[in-house]
Amino acid sequence: MTNVSIVNTNMPGEVLNASIHINVIPQEVVHSTAVVANMSVDCVGTVIQEVSNVSIHMKIASEEMIPSYTVIENVSMNFADVSKKMSTASTHIDVTSKEIVDASKSIMDVCNVDNTVHVTPTVSSITNLHSSSKGVDSM
Repeated sequence: MTNVSIVNTNMPGEVLNASIHINVIPQEVVHSTAVVANMSVDCVGTVIQEVSNVSIHMKIASEEMIPSYTVIENVSMNFADVSKKMSTASTHIDVTSKEIVDASKSIMDVCNVDNTVHVTPTVSSITNLHSSSKGVDSM
């Protein structure tokens, strides 16, 4: 992944501190904390409950936290047909060699004990990460 960037504009619904491509029709997403390029977060199904505190944490081999608003490519998350409340759901992406590609995870009805999904990506290069957030509504 080289020179990846993301720009968010005209997000529908109530979005606070979010820098992620997301299509929220009846519900809200609050406090998203990371940016994922080419991410498909599909909320156009039967999302009938609140989605809150969804975070994506990215770690490298040195256990150093990659800063918020870092960009990762080709991560797919499908929130369609989620009928229960998703609270403090986290996707942890552990990068053992500072390289990642085609990480994907489908999150459906995330209401387990710790609401945590661990994703182990396959390997490709990460270089020159960049992201920006413009025109994100805050209500």
